[in-house]
Amino acid sequence: MDKYLNLSRAEKHALLDAQRTSGQTVRAFCADRGLKESRFYTWRTRRRKMSTETSVTPGFIALSPASSVCLPLTLPGGLTLQFAADQFSLAAKLLLEMDRHHAQL
Repeated sequence: MDKYLNLSRAEKHALLDAQRTSGQTVRAFCADRGLKESRFYTWRTRRRKMSTETSVTPGFIALSPASSVCLPLTLPGGLTLQFAADQFSLAAKLLLEMDRHHAQL
């Protein structure tokens, strides 16, 4: 049975990180652990694809403020929305959608 077949995403990411910091080539790292190189590269490709899909659109800066911080967003009509620190990515998505919608008008 292949011990690497049913790993969780976190376990795969841990192995990817371990290789990166090990100083070993991918080939040596995989050989030492009995891991197929093709499987390792598949995980790495998926991780990179996932990180590019979830990245913020250029022009926005990723924020990570303290949890007590609120971001007020006042719309032209006077409506003010409050976003908690853990909702900043939601605020960025909302702004992008509003911008796309406005551009289509």
